[in-house]
Amino acid sequence: MGFQLVNIVTVSSLFFTIYFFGINIIAIYISTAVLSLTSSFIRTAFTSSISNLFSQENIQIVLGFNQSTLSLAGILGPVIGGVIYGFFGQEILLLCFIVGYSVSTILDSTMNFKLYTKKGEIENKNKRISMKESITSGLKYSFGNKVIASLISIAVFANFFGSALIVGLSKVLIDHFQMEAHYVGSMESSIAIGTLIGGILIGIRKNFQNPLKASKRGLIIIGIIILGMSSPFLLGMNTLQVLLTYGLLLLIFGIVSQFANTPMLVFLQNNVDVNYRGRVFSLIEMNAMLLTPISYIIFGLLFDMELYKWIFISSGILTIMAVFCILRPSVINMNSLEEKNEGHTDGKSINLTSFGTADEKDMDVKTKIECLEEKITALHKEIQNMKNRA
Repeated sequence: MGFQLVNIVTVSSLFFTIYFFGINIIAIYISTAVLSLTSSFIRTAFTSSISNLFSQENIQIVLGFNQSTLSLAGILGPVIGGVIYGFFGQEILLLCFIVGYSVSTILDSTMNFKLYTKKGEIENKNKRISMKESITSGLKYSFGNKVIASLISIAVFANFFGSALIVGLSKVLIDHFQMEAHYVGSMESSIAIGTLIGGILIGIRKNFQNPLKASKRGLIIIGIIILGMSSPFLLGMNTLQVLLTYGLLLLIFGIVSQFANTPMLVFLQNNVDVNYRGRVFSLIEMNAMLLTPISYIIFGLLFDMELYKWIFISSGILTIMAVFCILRPSVINMNSLEEKNEGHTDGKSINLTSFGTADEKDMDVKTKIECLEEKITALHKEIQNMKNRA
């Protein structure tokens, strides 16, 4: 809630500066930097607190509708903001921001962020450690866990190669097909609409039995969509066909992106230790965005060379290869079992030797050994949790 108050103070300061002294570029830049910084903290804090606010069986519903709400805000926000700015001016627009942040702060103050937190977890969170120890333990926890390390890696690769789609869309439509700029906005709105639809579909469907397998399928489809962006060059489409093809592909991309991202978040919400949850989500988000500026530069230069077809083909293939290499069957299967085992927090028996499902029976000896090792690690973790509660 403290960062919400910072937002109120920042926007209020900008409002009074503009009201009394007129437009000030430096004040706008400073306010934008502060709001960008605080939004990162607020977003991570909220994401890591979802499992404390809602029961485990409702987390998928909450995440799905949360993404839909963000998509709807992304669609309607610029429209409403433009109308307010055009008819009433920047002062009224800033007052709307102040009112919005104030309402958000009041609503946050009414929420019980310990509603579904267990007593032992609260006691552990109250232990004070230095920032250096906190960062070090968070890194060890994240990269010491095979699944979290895999999710961090796939987030980096998926965002890097996915940038080809975002960067290339405007270059292809405007420079190659000589279309007007408003067509680019229409195509990008297809992504937002798809994200809205995808969030709703996730919110109303039953919970994923194996979230990581669902994410893997979604990422593979995203790779295929990036490959499909090369189809106008391979098939020699006209303008109308290009618009229809790209509109459909980007709509599917928006839907599928929810089925790739949300199951990962559900899995992490249900399995990451509450004492490390904030650091894990921060680390995943940081690594996911780590190569984004570099990817924009690289793909921008490549698209300037007019290698449109080959960029989409290579990016799609590399995305699919990264998914198969990082989210291997051993990782997926181990973590579906680990997810199931970690749900038994009452200390009851954990089956270390059953390989009874259809997927497990098809495993080779090496994969079974890896699964068994992972189960043993899960058992040690359960024993440690029991000791902490004792």
